[in-house]
Amino acid sequence: MKRTILLLLAGISFSVYSQIVITKQPDQPVPPQACEGSDVVLSVQATPAPNPPAVVYAWEVKFKTLFSWTEINPLVLSLLKQQPGFENIDVIGYNTATMIIKNINYQMDSLQVRLKITTQSPAQTMYSTEPFIKVFALPGIDKNQSILKGCEPENIQIRINTSYNTTGLVTCTYELQRENKTILSIDDTNPGTIGSKFPVNVDTSSQYVFITTNRQNAGCVKRDTFDVKIQEVYQKEEIGVVTFDPKLKRWKVIWSKTPDVGTAQASLLAETGAAPQKINEVSYNTNPGVVVDTVTPAGELPLPYRIQITDTCGHISNPSPAHRPMLLKAFVDSAKNVIKFSWTPYIGVAYTKFYLHCSTILDSIHLRKNVIDSVSAADTTYVLNNPKPGSYYAVSIRLPKPVELKSMLKAETGPYTQSLSNIAEYKTTAVERVSVNRLSVNPNPFAGSFEVIFDIDRASAVTIEVINSSGMTVYSVALGEQVPGVHAYRIEKNLPEVLYLIKVSAGETFRVIKTVCVH
Repeated sequence: MKRTILLLLAGISFSVYSQIVITKQPDQPVPPQACEGSDVVLSVQATPAPNPPAVVYAWEVKFKTLFSWTEINPLVLSLLKQQPGFENIDVIGYNTATMIIKNINYQMDSLQVRLKITTQSPAQTMYSTEPFIKVFALPGIDKNQSILKGCEPENIQIRINTSYNTTGLVTCTYELQRENKTILSIDDTNPGTIGSKFPVNVDTSSQYVFITTNRQNAGCVKRDTFDVKIQEVYQKEEIGVVTFDPKLKRWKVIWSKTPDVGTAQASLLAETGAAPQKINEVSYNTNPGVVVDTVTPAGELPLPYRIQITDTCGHISNPSPAHRPMLLKAFVDSAKNVIKFSWTPYIGVAYTKFYLHCSTILDSIHLRKNVIDSVSAADTTYVLNNPKPGSYYAVSIRLPKPVELKSMLKAETGPYTQSLSNIAEYKTTAVERVSVNRLSVNPNPFAGSFEVIFDIDRASAVTIEVINSSGMTVYSVALGEQVPGVHAYRIEKNLPEVLYLIKVSAGETFRVIKTVCVH
């Protein structure tokens, strides 16, 4: 807390003009004293006689660089500010009966101040002479030279302000507190050893308070509050879900990234026992939270996955809790015209049901939307009567809460609300390939709405996607089963001016056309 000290000057004698009486409060210190960093107010109280003649006040100073008494004025003040320790000093009221020295520095204890009083009738000059101002030093920490962030505790260095000499340092005691508890106390009166007490090290990230107390005046106390940050690897990064990507035909591990914890990389591990195997590694800052297993084939049950992160200091976290997806297998009984499905349970999240999906397009959008049945989480088998040839099947669970990506990958539409198993295909005979023909956009270029026109030669479920120049799907619609022939579908979506791709998928085939949006 900043202090303001009022010092009333006395000691002026009046040999000729005695109608002005200089008074001084008896509790004021002699010589004038102040805690470093406080404001010092030097003042005169005068009791004039009736109808007094004109009186002029002027403050004069003598400092180690000033060889004689010098009247305070803007030029002198600017010279004082050039002295070490005086840079932040501000003096106001130097031509009145009050002078204020702002934010007094310990180096000002060699400053002498007096008041010059000049009367005009009768003409005379009188002085108030005082000893040097006594400033009690309060050395604090130097935040510019201290190292308050680091990878290891030994990197942290809390340094004292070295502009104080050892004589100034030993006039004070020092205390370092964390959470209102003293963790370090320095009380050394030996100038030869006080310097070895600094810099100070700490081993915990927290807010600290450095307290300086002057021995000669216990009321002079300085408190420096600062934060110390020692990098510690984040240990709570967890997998959100593992799901199958039909386009990549790979398992994808999705997790919600935790920002601003100093993470540099994320590694995907496969639990092989005592020493987990690293499958993939991605940059933390540029990846939205997706790691693809490029090792495990689509038709095999992967080992349980774990995430492990490395921070910018090279610290490595413990592996996260394990997740393992569902592996779906289909057994066709042609005689009974049924498919028997079985799958492994999902490991890593809680769920109550399994959902069975079916689509005639090998596409996750159709599969996710087309749920044909559900069973209890205690069941891991299902029998489907009269399956449709050329169909694709998958099983899923719904997550307790969605997994949000921090940014979107190309064609990623997130958030992830479920885990999809691998795909099982049912074919009893050769399935004829569907052709997508005569794809066009009307108008092209377009402004606002437009029609997608296409022709399919066989009945098939159809999906339309609008993909921007970055490869991200900005719009998609599943039209369901469509009869052979020409179809037109109108899209009404407010899109910015840019080049787009229109992709129409039917069965395992698709066709793409370019179009431009203008306004």
